[in-house]
Amino acid sequence: MKTILIAFISIVVAASTWAQPDVVSLSHVTSDGKTTIHKITASEAQKLPEWDPESGKPAPLELSTAIKLGKEWMKKKNPKMDDFTVGSISVEKVGYGSIPNRWFYKVEFDPIVGGQKLFGSQFMAVVLMNGTVVEPIVHDAEKP
Repeated sequence: MKTILIAFISIVVAASTWAQPDVVSLSHVTSDGKTTIHKITASEAQKLPEWDPESGKPAPLELSTAIKLGKEWMKKKNPKMDDFTVGSISVEKVGYGSIPNRWFYKVEFDPIVGGQKLFGSQFMAVVLMNGTVVEPIVHDAEKP
């Protein structure tokens, strides 16, 4: 009986370690039939600075810094665009229950081409509270 219990505990510990999923921070489908996923590992999420937005304390990363980092990243990824302007900003919780109080900025940009602002395009940067811009994974929407 003792051997069975030890084996069971070993399996549970191994399974919980093995099955710890990546943290999916954000996922959305773009208009061209592609799914864009921004994700980080649980280990990366654990290392992010903690913040409770209800505490009244400032965020670990200032909003203006998140916009600057996101815009710089966006310009590198889209060199044919003249510039980008902020379309919307949200602060969202990293979606992993056992790692509380980790947040990120989602900054959506409108591209500017030939002096004209383009609307309806999907230009988004996910900026973590440590200043990291998360590289998206893009695949066809019908694939998991």
